[in-house]
Amino acid sequence: MGDSGWIGDCLCYWSIPVVFATRDSNFKPYAHPNHFGTMINLMAPCIVYADIKNKDKWYRILSVIVLASAIVCLVMTRSRGALIALSASVIIGIIIAVFETRNFISPLVKKISIIVVAATIIFAGLGAYYMQSGRHEVKLGGERGSMITASIQMWEEHKMIGVGADHWEENYYGKYHPINVHEQGLSMLHNMMLYYMSTGGTLGGFGYLIYLAATIAGLYATVRKQRDYYWCLLISIIFLSFFLQGMVDTTIINKIPSRMYFALMGIIAGSMRLKSNLK
Repeated sequence: MGDSGWIGDCLCYWSIPVVFATRDSNFKPYAHPNHFGTMINLMAPCIVYADIKNKDKWYRILSVIVLASAIVCLVMTRSRGALIALSASVIIGIIIAVFETRNFISPLVKKISIIVVAATIIFAGLGAYYMQSGRHEVKLGGERGSMITASIQMWEEHKMIGVGADHWEENYYGKYHPINVHEQGLSMLHNMMLYYMSTGGTLGGFGYLIYLAATIAGLYATVRKQRDYYWCLLISIIFLSFFLQGMVDTTIINKIPSRMYFALMGIIAGSMRLKSNLK
């Protein structure tokens, strides 16, 4: 992968006017604002990485403008799951990158990392407050707690194979519907681990854990080979933001965000194979 190769396709996504990202707009380029938030989480670290690696002045200026627009779009989606996932992935990613490359980075990079962590915490707090102030739910997260409770009950009564991937909604609004819950149109649980357990049983949950373990092992091997702070930070944020948002939203089971995520995973794997062949 060339250092500037990441940004080409990214620009296509950010050509969409910022107003289209708003949660209440009738014209949405994505099926749901949360999907747009996921897309921003995946592409923002790629833009930063390309900006750092590319030395062209105008290219850097353009990428900074694109990144700023992306952050504005993220806030305007009011997707709290995407915001918290990105913020947490940046903080955890920096910790991982500093630890793994501690002998290969300068003191200045470590100081900048601390500043970025502090700024991210402030941004996450202010952003979450802004998003919650404009929402109608009485409690944070809407009815996610009730959905989780119902899904656990589904798994407890169908522990081996679950209720079936196509039957979560009918079970939620049927036998397992919580009392005093009125939100309609919830077709899937907003927690990927519990979704696989409730619809696929213990086998489904175990399969999801295997996927996570295999992904982490592969990415860790990639980091160990390269020993590049920015590369480690890039792939950490991509994986962690997608995984963490999947704890409070739907990610891997939706084709729109999944396409971008697995495309980036494929680019990472292909890039490492190419570099190995060139050595």
